[in-house]
This record gives sequence, C-alpha cells and structure tokens, in this order.
Amino acid sequence: MSLFKRFKTMEGAEMDMDIDSVEKQDFGTDLLHGGRIGRDHLMSILDGIDREVEGLRKHAKKLQEKRDELNTRIDMLRTDFLIPKIDDMDQEEMHFHLKRVNDRLQTVNINVHTIRDDSQVESVHVINNLIDEVIKFGDPIEKRKKCQQYLNSCSSSETAFSEEGSSTVLIDKKFEIHLLSCNLDDQKLIRKRLEALMMYMMKQMVSE
Repeated sequence: MSLFKRFKTMEGAEMDMDIDSVEKQDFGTDLLHGGRIGRDHLMSILDGIDREVEGLRKHAKKLQEKRDELNTRIDMLRTDFLIPKIDDMDQEEMHFHLKRVNDRLQTVNINVHTIRDDSQVESVHVINNLIDEVIKFGDPIEKRKKCQQYLNSCSSSETAFSEEGSSTVLIDKKFEIHLLSCNLDDQKLIRKRLEALMMYMMKQMVSE
C-alpha cells in the first residue's frame, strides 16, 4: 500500500464524528397543538435547549481542535526533513496529494464565538500582541526563550522547565497577569497557539 493510500485510510477512521450524538429534547404535543403550558414546563424546555446549545458548542470546539491538528500534520509533512527520500516522480505526486488535501481542509470554516467582558477582551488583545511581537524577533534563541517563558506562565504546575532543561521556572509577569484575566476557553487557545509556535521553531532549529 502506498504512502498516500495509508494516509487516507488513517484519516477516514479519525474523522467519523456524529453530530446526532448531541442531546435532543422533545418539545411535546402542547406546543405543537397550541396548548397552554405552565412556567415550570417552559423553564424545563428552555433548560433542555440550553443543554443542547452547550453540547453543540463543545462539539464545534472539538471540530475546531481537529481542524487545527490536521493543519499541523499537513505542515509537518510539508517540512523537508520529514519528507521521505523518494524519487522525483513520487515526490511530485506527494506534493500534489498534500495540496489537494489541504485545499479541501481550507473549505472547512468553524467559528465558536467566545463571550467576553471588556476586561477579557483587552487581555486577549494584549496577549495576542505580545505573541505577535515574539514572532517578529530576529534572534531565534531569544524568540524560543520568550516563547518558553510564556508557556511556563500557562503551566498549572509549580515547576516548569526552561529550554536548557533546568528546573528554574522563568515566567513573564505581564503575560501571566493578562492570561489570568482571560476566560478558560481563551487560556486553552493561547496555550495551544504557543505550543504550535514552539513546535514550529524547534522544527526550524533541527532543519538548520
């Protein structure tokens, strides 16, 4: 079996997600026939809808994470040092297949809006700017160190490791203060963004 067929077979099993598993509630015959319903019955219906909405949001977030994971895996396959040493014809076929898969993935757009107060909006804005500044660093060593400090700030444990492997915990206080002001969903997304950035920089270091 070729590399491309194996890749396709593995993907098929992982992408089998059933939206019908989200909880559903029957509205009852009272509403269907225009009957009057009591307050408790109405609140029960609203509670059921609320649970369905939360289930839908969780399902959409999982799909978002799956899409991001597939993006990362495609990027890794594009990286020269991960591409198998194959002849030019097979390499051309691989790049064509990767492009086709990536183009299909880009047609999937999932957006779950996070509800934030003014303080949380400001904190997310500041943190995104701080990460953008790190990306623009010219010195790759300083870039990795700063990214590691931000990751340490995201750690829930009392110990974290620096790039050199020591047990000294180096965090960025400004980053940590704004991170703690964000809601939990944003904190998870920020950590994932930093982990992806660190992975990319480590791949660059290995390929140099």
